[in-house]
Amino acid sequence: MRLRTGSGSANPRTRTGKRIRVLMSLLALLGSGIAVQAADVSPATAACSAVAVNSITPGAAFTTGGVGTVIAGCGFAGAGTLSVAFGAVPATSIVVGSDTSLTATAPAHSAGAVTVTVTLQPASGPPSAATTPFRYVAVPTLTAIVPARGPEKGGTTVEMTGTNLNPAGSTTAVKFGATASPTVSALTDTSLTAVSPAGTGTQNVTAVVTLPGGATAPSNGLPFVYVPAPKVTSVSPSTGSVSGGTDVVIAGTDFQPGASVFFGPADGSAVDGSLPGDTPARPVSVLGPTSIRATTPAGMVGPTNVVVVNPDGQLGALGVADPNHFSFSGTTPSIATFSPATASSLGGTDFTISGTGFL
Repeated sequence: MRLRTGSGSANPRTRTGKRIRVLMSLLALLGSGIAVQAADVSPATAACSAVAVNSITPGAAFTTGGVGTVIAGCGFAGAGTLSVAFGAVPATSIVVGSDTSLTATAPAHSAGAVTVTVTLQPASGPPSAATTPFRYVAVPTLTAIVPARGPEKGGTTVEMTGTNLNPAGSTTAVKFGATASPTVSALTDTSLTAVSPAGTGTQNVTAVVTLPGGATAPSNGLPFVYVPAPKVTSVSPSTGSVSGGTDVVIAGTDFQPGASVFFGPADGSAVDGSLPGDTPARPVSVLGPTSIRATTPAGMVGPTNVVVVNPDGQLGALGVADPNHFSFSGTTPSIATFSPATASSLGGTDFTISGTGFL
């Protein structure tokens, strides 16, 4: 019988043992891989072990409440009952968007700093809670506006007093009715200056404060009266001497004491309201808001504009195209000759002027 020696010989039991050792090594490697994968799970995808709050936006609201705030953190979608309180007052509504975000509507609350508390109460065991600071701001109020009236064209500088007109970090606008003032200046917490926009009738003036984050609150309203511009409807008599001196009664509306009257080519439609070439009437007596007595100045033959200017700068005109326009009649002075044509520089020379229309 021959015996074989060397690597070519193998016992069946030895081969089986090797296979078992290889299989155990593979299982060990697989187990190690699984352990590594479990250790590498990102904390961002893992559920929070407790409620945490990172921020609240916006961080302030008016005492009237009603502002939706977004709270960012973790653990909001855990098992149990979630609640949010602003100080000791529960939020009026809570909507959980995800485990890391929820929306809570701030309730009404007195002014000042409060703590917002997010609490998750499980079915059993102690609650999990986290907090963040929040601020309540008193709504603005107006106590007085001076003056309380101005022309319809706008431009009146109005001084206003009140409270909570300029909270920290806020912006403040002023509205006359629905129209915003073009300029707000000299702003403090108790006073400001605003320029009236154009308007009509009586409008409530309000100060509108906007907090960082967008919460907005208007103050109470105080009435501001827009004074209408004068309107001229007729002049009686409707004609007068070109040399002036005719007493007339001007009819219309909204004439103010101290109003002026002008006769001439300008009707006040210029952007700056100027009246180039017009001559003032003198004397002028304002009989009331609907009537003025005046004495015409000298003018040019033909229709002319009659303009009434109130002390507030507003004006109204009876134009040459209006049916009831005023006209100067007579002969416009005209010079035909002037004699002599020269004179001594020492003066004392008599002149003879000839022409037409002289009185």
